[in-house]
Amino acid sequence: MADTQLDNLKGQLTILKSAVEGFAISIGETLMPMVKNIVSKIQSFVDWLNNLDEGTRQVIVKVIVCHRNSADFKLLLLFYRLIMHIYKLLK
Repeated sequence: MADTQLDNLKGQLTILKSAVEGFAISIGETLMPMVKNIVSKIQSFVDWLNNLDEGTRQVIVKVIVCHRNSADFKLLLLFYRLIMHIYKLLK
């Protein structure tokens, strides 16, 4: 009976969906240790930033404002967006 139900386009799409889901799960399991490691390092960096004194924070802001059109700033902005994207995924 099950063979008959899967012997059409809808059945084949069900089989394909199941295979894709299985692949996604296996990739996720493989990537999870790396993602956890990256998130841990980012968290440590953010904690370090949060513990900076006010004077150091002001210097950082001034440097960012002065160099907002530079490649370094664009890299920093990309890094920020990456952090926010990871945060949203983990939320």
